[in-house]
Amino acid sequence: MEVVNASITDIDALNAEMEKEDLTNAENVRKAWETNSLPHSIN
Repeated sequence: MEVVNASITDIDALNAEMEKEDLTNAENVRKAWETNSLPHSIN
């Protein structure tokens, strides 16, 4: 459940950056979310 809550927080951060139309920051947030959220066994 902790992982889900963290993902929701990260998605909220991504949405906030996208609303500002700061796509560079939005992309950085997305990459950070992917790095932290995806199972590392996939890599």
